[in-house]
Amino acid sequence: MLRDLTNSTEPNVLDSLVLIAVPIYNADGNEKFASQEVNRGNQNGPESVGERANGQGLDLNRDYIKAEAPETRASLGMFDAWDPDVFVDLHTTDGSYHGYALTYAPPLNPAARFGPFTRDVLLPAVVARMRAAGFATFDYGDFISDDTLSKGWVTFDSRPRFGTNYYGLRGRIAILSEAYSHDTFPRRVASTYQLVQSILSVVAANGGNIRRLSEASTQGVMIPIRSQLVAAPDSVAVVAEILEHTRDSTRTQPGVPRGLRRTGKFRSVRMPLFVRFNPTLEVAPPLAYAIPQSDSQVVRVLQLHGIFVDSLGGRARAQAQTFVVDSTNVSPRPFQGHHEMQLAGHWTTESRDIPRGTYIVRTAQPQGVLVVYLLEPQSDDGLVTWNFFDRELKPGANYPVMRLMTDPRLASR
Repeated sequence: MLRDLTNSTEPNVLDSLVLIAVPIYNADGNEKFASQEVNRGNQNGPESVGERANGQGLDLNRDYIKAEAPETRASLGMFDAWDPDVFVDLHTTDGSYHGYALTYAPPLNPAARFGPFTRDVLLPAVVARMRAAGFATFDYGDFISDDTLSKGWVTFDSRPRFGTNYYGLRGRIAILSEAYSHDTFPRRVASTYQLVQSILSVVAANGGNIRRLSEASTQGVMIPIRSQLVAAPDSVAVVAEILEHTRDSTRTQPGVPRGLRRTGKFRSVRMPLFVRFNPTLEVAPPLAYAIPQSDSQVVRVLQLHGIFVDSLGGRARAQAQTFVVDSTNVSPRPFQGHHEMQLAGHWTTESRDIPRGTYIVRTAQPQGVLVVYLLEPQSDDGLVTWNFFDRELKPGANYPVMRLMTDPRLASR
């Protein structure tokens, strides 16, 4: 049974758990004020708001893997220095007209160790506290079709470019909060405040479980590097608001499309719930990865993620696996300044000479899951995706990062 221990004087509750509040992440975008209709046209106020992009035009909540923005790099530095047990990412959503003051999500990536615990233990208790405080909540998502609601309710993406998914891959608890964009601004603040308070209470009550799970070994565990959305086995009831046409082009409320009016009437519709992801490709972590000395930019990004990198002090020999590129798939449309890449290919295994100065990245380290996700050539959101190896990736070529299956007798430098 969960107890509210937020104000408890008992030791070993929140004392050994680290939580950090960061009120504004995108300072540049936050201060680039314009009217709500210009900058956040799908929200119900406030009258003057900032914009989503930072000063470089980047969406910070898509930057956690490539880490190009200074804000992202500062965030990664904070994660490395403090290693918080709980990360709560506070947003206001744009989207469907539903009956919930706030929607939420755990890390959606199957490689997130705390994903099931967050979804099945923490969040149900948080939802109960929110309900008792007068705030209805639900899994984050949108109606697949506003015209045919029974098609289903679908969540967002499982890739770790998003903050909560990324932090889940660091082996910690992460929760996405999305206040309802069509609530008034004061009510959005109130529902978000209540969510944070509820999370703190539930985390306090589960402090022992969280510490035990954090200390559990992940060695030998297969790591999912690709996943797909799956439907829940049964339909569930989702509350939707009924909108009506005004038969003219007037705007009835900020954030509501012209010609439509909110009625304040709701109906419950049974529909499939698409909020979970299953692995489609898993890998067994090798002993280490070997990166050519010339790829120092890759090493710098790994280090930003808190990953330890060694350098081989002399020539060595190891059993290695090399990925041979059969084909490349490059997105024709740019996203965040990149043409995302995916690879198809096959692995070969042989004994290889490893030159002196080669960078060695072991998987037996605190961020071992991230090591695998970033460096595997077929990861759905790794460094290949973000063009770190483009010059070397042609059909028939070898992917420059090798898996090492035996120890190359490291000499750290």
